[in-house]
Amino acid sequence: MGLLGAGAAPAQAATSDCPQGYFCGWANSDGTGSMFKTRTSVPTLGSWDNRIRMRFNRTGLNVCMDDQQNYGLAGGYSWDTPAQSYPTSGGSAEISSIKLVPKLRECAAEPYPYWETATSP
Repeated sequence: MGLLGAGAAPAQAATSDCPQGYFCGWANSDGTGSMFKTRTSVPTLGSWDNRIRMRFNRTGLNVCMDDQQNYGLAGGYSWDTPAQSYPTSGGSAEISSIKLVPKLRECAAEPYPYWETATSP
């Protein structure tokens, strides 16, 4: 789970408090105040639903930020690339679930889509 316990940080966290290997988010666009953090996918953000205004991807994975819970894509998604060297703000504030994936295509599709082949004659 990426929320309280694994996701809550000190009451007054700064962007420098985001540990290596984590995705962190702040409700303030200047990266101060309470910090959300996770190193696993989170299908529902609970009290952080639609509250992340600044984020910092310090994982080695792509972070897909979906606008619906349970990785739903009603209006689409945004993403952050692996191991950012600085935090980002802006973009959609409608973040309701977070998925960490190795390949960007996995934000909207299964990692290995179904396929079949015919037997050679």
